[in-house]
Amino acid sequence: MGTPLQETVYDLPQAQPGWWDRYSECLDYMSETGRNALDCDTSYIVEHGIFGSGEPNPKDWPVSRLRTGLVMGSVQSGKTASMFGVIAKCIDRQVDIVIVLAGTRRSLWHQTYDRLSE
Repeated sequence: MGTPLQETVYDLPQAQPGWWDRYSECLDYMSETGRNALDCDTSYIVEHGIFGSGEPNPKDWPVSRLRTGLVMGSVQSGKTASMFGVIAKCIDRQVDIVIVLAGTRRSLWHQTYDRLSE
């Protein structure tokens, strides 16, 4: 006689919230309108700016794979919140690396680093 068949049942883990989901939960200081605007704006930037040339694969992307952008805005206008939202949505889309250039003053880039780490 052969070995009896054995059935293995796995308890699959619940899907973990994505980076955007976790980040948006931290935006309790913003109004609902502000959070919705941030969600729409960051989605637009990711879809048209980051992935404007398509999904990252060798057939569709140019050889350079170069993507550049510039963020400008008034003081306290939400630049950092927008940048963090774009980063979160890019990581959710399987972007492997993010480089943040956070200013020329030590105190400014240290503040941005602390916020991003948090």
